[in-house]
Amino acid sequence: MWDEAKQQRPNELQGQEGRLTEQEKQALEQLLCELEHEEWNTLRPALERLRREQEQLQEQGGRLRVENAVLAALAARQMVA
Repeated sequence: MWDEAKQQRPNELQGQEGRLTEQEKQALEQLLCELEHEEWNTLRPALERLRREQEQLQEQGGRLRVENAVLAALAARQMVA
């Protein structure tokens, strides 16, 4: 789990950028990858929920467009009759 103590090391390394050894650069890269992985795992459920909601809204929008077209056709018939 990523916490404040774990965040301290990348902060230190980022503060030294330009003066990092190759080993420190690799350690920083590894820590940043780990952080990104944890963030992705944390966000994944919410992103999946939002994706499903978006799909549902798109389906609903399609149904409403069809309904609107039908109602417009009926209204046009009523005006002619």
